[in-house]
Amino acid sequence: MAPKFVLLAVKTVLQQQAGADVLKHVAPLISSFCGPSAYLSLSRACSLYGSIPLLDWYWGSTVTTAVVEPPSLSFDDYMDTKPLDGDSRIIEAYKDGVFDKAAVKKVLAFWKESYSERLEFETKWCLAHFLRSDPHYYHWQFAESVKVAAERGDLTMTQWLMQHFPDCEVVVEVVLLAVQQGHLQILQYLFEQGGDSRVIHWGPCSIKEALRLNHIAVARWLIENVPQTYDANEADSLVKAALRNGDVELAGRLVPVGRTLQNYPPNGDDSVDWTADLEALRGNENRATRGVQELAKTGDLHSMKQIVELFSPIPIDSMTWLSCWNFALTSACESGQLETLQWLIDHPLGAKVCKTMRSDGELFRLVVGAATHGHMDIMQFLFERGAIDDYCSPMVLAIKNCQLAAVKWLAERMPRDEEMPNLCLLREAAKGGHLEILQYFQTLGLPGFSSASPETKEATNDQWKLNFRNDRCARLQWITSERVKWRSTDAMNDAAANGHLEVVKWLHFNRSEGCTTAAMDKAACRDHIDVVKWLHANRSEGCTTKAMDKAAANGNLEVVKWLHANRSEGCTVVAIEGALSNGHLGVARWLRSHFPELEPKDVDPPTNSFDALLFLYIYYPNILSRVFRDEALASLESYSESHDVHIVQWLQKKYPAWK
Repeated sequence: MAPKFVLLAVKTVLQQQAGADVLKHVAPLISSFCGPSAYLSLSRACSLYGSIPLLDWYWGSTVTTAVVEPPSLSFDDYMDTKPLDGDSRIIEAYKDGVFDKAAVKKVLAFWKESYSERLEFETKWCLAHFLRSDPHYYHWQFAESVKVAAERGDLTMTQWLMQHFPDCEVVVEVVLLAVQQGHLQILQYLFEQGGDSRVIHWGPCSIKEALRLNHIAVARWLIENVPQTYDANEADSLVKAALRNGDVELAGRLVPVGRTLQNYPPNGDDSVDWTADLEALRGNENRATRGVQELAKTGDLHSMKQIVELFSPIPIDSMTWLSCWNFALTSACESGQLETLQWLIDHPLGAKVCKTMRSDGELFRLVVGAATHGHMDIMQFLFERGAIDDYCSPMVLAIKNCQLAAVKWLAERMPRDEEMPNLCLLREAAKGGHLEILQYFQTLGLPGFSSASPETKEATNDQWKLNFRNDRCARLQWITSERVKWRSTDAMNDAAANGHLEVVKWLHFNRSEGCTTAAMDKAACRDHIDVVKWLHANRSEGCTTKAMDKAAANGNLEVVKWLHANRSEGCTVVAIEGALSNGHLGVARWLRSHFPELEPKDVDPPTNSFDALLFLYIYYPNILSRVFRDEALASLESYSESHDVHIVQWLQKKYPAWK
């Protein structure tokens, strides 16, 4: 017999009592009484723990009748009467004095913090109560749960679910998840379960997915056991996928009528041999220029020259070829093909294109492509050819992509009068968490660092210039109409928002700009609790109600609780509205308990979240208006999965169309 499930809270408390030898008999009993969290769904239990005893415990807590309204009970009444006198099994377990009444009460008091949740479980709202009492939720939760089991490849869990939900169909999303993970045993078990009493939706794409992800054994099994039909294009894709995986025999079985394997490239590769038939290419200028563009990416200069030779001499004003050359130049810079770039620029078309790009203000795209990917040799070549007329854009892209070598190269060569309007290099580095780039800027003596002693007057202009000291040591300075000063709080704000705590600390100790309340607000929003705590302890700006509002909307319950315990700003009704709109029921329950005055009104239909709809149905029925229903149905039409039809049916049943 499988071991009975024991809650960790119960086990922890009872281990401190005398008579621990009978713990194995008592602990499951108390755990059974306590029941699961009101907000724990079956699918969530599957994904978090994967424990069959837990699923048994959960299933034992379900009911087949509709939920009822709660009586008015105080906590003391609930603790003193309901648990102890209302469940004779627990009293009987302790009648011999192995554990006294106080010990049992201590176990239940361990749950006092979630009293409202325990009360809801016994009397009113609990997801477990809906599982078997609402047929629509029953079918929807089965699909959600078996998706989890299929993706995990957990055959035991899959079997448990199929046994407990004998009348539910297996939706195509379950099959695809098993296929994508290569879980053949799950597919084989589902196949065995299919028949008159159980519908398995295999879908039209499972074989293609298996081949795309190189699961050859899965693809073979599907072909042999679950025949599917394809159109000519789909069949071609399957053949090529099989050939790419080296399975010629399987590819031969997939070849459509009227074709043979000789019609496909041996390795299934769709790449084109642009020079295989040069004479045919000579009569197709559009295809030829496309070939040059594609070959520039890979640096196949020999083939490029062959194609260009077919059309030489190319008219210098040919828009087709000028456009081709423009694209090829950019591709060569981005992919680091130096030899190809040299040839392209030296060609008459290259000179023409570069001149046009310069006049149109587009020449910067070449060095941007190189700087973004850190191709230093390309950057040096462009510099020597005078093909760099903008240092601002490549500098920002190099910072964003943490290309420190490119940043240094650009800083050392930037012209004396180069301006950078509306940009903040430090902000870009801080936003991306690139501490090494910030440290490099510090070595340049940027105004505002602790070693630079900047002016304190607020700046009025955000243009940057690069000034040189001895023509070698570059120093970035912010040029203003009054004083040289860099005064932006965006750097620390953005670093905090993205969870870069070390950057936040570095800016705190090395810069003087500081941050605003947006730093903690954004860190809380994105669940960076370590940043929130550090800002609270080391900075004085604090936060606003947006911190808890946005943390709640994103389901960051730990952050919400911490802010409530350590800050005084609180939250607004936006917090619970956001939590409900995004289906974060644990957060919504906590807010409802601690801020009962909040009455949500503006709640968006939670997409594909049956759990949230049930919560709204019981606690906030006024929100479920005609507009809400219509928006929910429209959303499901756009973003639903197969089993979401049960949500649609529930909405239509509970809220039939108004006349």
